[in-house]
Amino acid sequence: EQAGGKASVQQTDVSQEEQVERLIRETVDRYGRLDILVNNAGIVGGGRLADTSTKAFDDILNTNLRGTFFCCRAGFRQMKQQGGGVIINISSVAGIQSWAGTGIYSASKHGIMALTKSLADEGRAFHIKVSAICPAGVADDLVDASPEEIVRSEKISPFDVAETVLYLATLGPSTVVQQVILDRLGADW
Repeated sequence: EQAGGKASVQQTDVSQEEQVERLIRETVDRYGRLDILVNNAGIVGGGRLADTSTKAFDDILNTNLRGTFFCCRAGFRQMKQQGGGVIINISSVAGIQSWAGTGIYSASKHGIMALTKSLADEGRAFHIKVSAICPAGVADDLVDASPEEIVRSEKISPFDVAETVLYLATLGPSTVVQQVILDRLGADW
């Protein structure tokens, strides 16, 4: 808002379909349309597969994959109706490659990648661009809670992710980037 734009915040549990539908509806009511949708909600956890509880499995899949599905579906419907838009899903390098102890989280992020690719194909006919950003260790509370031994200073800045979102959202109408991998300098994956 300090830069002359408009902003609003609405707390939403993306794993709850009715809350997501309300979020999109209220956004359109307030601004008249939905031009850019960034799906960034996510949780980590699970650990080793044999030690993962069904509750942890459900929590991770419900937030990461089901939540992204609900947001994409509601946003896509609105963008189709208005003649276009941009959907950006924040996935992870864990959506491209898996490691021991990341099975459920990685499965949720692989699902987001498949959802993104499919929706990108569907969206072309309606001028809806769909992309995924796959960061590798962002300096945030989510990664701080993970078992990975990376010092905060070696992690990707949230501002770098935000700049990538802005870049994807403002590309010309005939260009779409399907996937961006943001890696840490010196990463060994």
